[in-house]
Amino acid sequence: MTWMDYHLHSEHSADSAEPIARMCRRAVEIGLDEVCFTEHYDTDPYDPGYGYYDDARYERRLAAAREKFAGRLVVRKGLEFDFQSRHSDRLAARLADWRFDFLLGSVHNVFGVIVSQAIRDRSFPPDEVYRAYFDEVRALIATGLPHCLGHFDYVRKVSHDLLAGYRYGDYDREVADIVARLVDAGVGLEVNSRYLDAGQPVVPGLDVLRAYFDAGGRIVTLGSDAHDVTGVGGGLGEACRLLREAGFTEVMAYEAGRATPRPLPEAGEALVTPGSRH
Repeated sequence: MTWMDYHLHSEHSADSAEPIARMCRRAVEIGLDEVCFTEHYDTDPYDPGYGYYDDARYERRLAAAREKFAGRLVVRKGLEFDFQSRHSDRLAARLADWRFDFLLGSVHNVFGVIVSQAIRDRSFPPDEVYRAYFDEVRALIATGLPHCLGHFDYVRKVSHDLLAGYRYGDYDREVADIVARLVDAGVGLEVNSRYLDAGQPVVPGLDVLRAYFDAGGRIVTLGSDAHDVTGVGGGLGEACRLLREAGFTEVMAYEAGRATPRPLPEAGEALVTPGSRH
């Protein structure tokens, strides 16, 4: 059985200081077989991380890690690009200059700020934030750029404490439309387990995963979204449980943009030491 973590951030992301080698060492220690680093690429000139990503430096460090951990860990090159529709043309042109195994497209911002800030600090109604978020996700899918959509329902993930009245049924038409677009475009879903131990939900939740599966979607990846060694592999067991309950039996691995299905770990098959947040 293959354990994979397809969402990791190292010092090559503006919000992490962790060396790639330390992340890889931790992955080996807990029993992961394959990892994919998905460093942040920020597209908004007003974002603090704008201009931080250095592809040549990233390539060098990945090559060194592959050599160091050869035979013990498969190390893939990925990118998590922040999508804002107003910058989509610039994004597409830039991505064409680089080569990756896996591209994860994520919507983090609406109205110029992180979705949680839009609710908490700028007092936008949650429903308005959700509608704007869904519109950005539709625009992202339409670009055809990502292999997978990152942490779908990011609003619920980072704003769950502000959404006491949230019900899936309130947005079932929106979700049904988006999962249909994902299937038609051949874009998958990442199942993101970051901060599960701190109370953040795994996203997408079971409701969305079932909707995607029922629509014919079969492309899913697993990601802890770790930004340091303590988070590597965190929550992947619960993510697998939700996927199996939704009907999935496989997860995807990527090499040079090509997806290969791998068996979904069975219930009870845990990593040696699940990652945790300290």
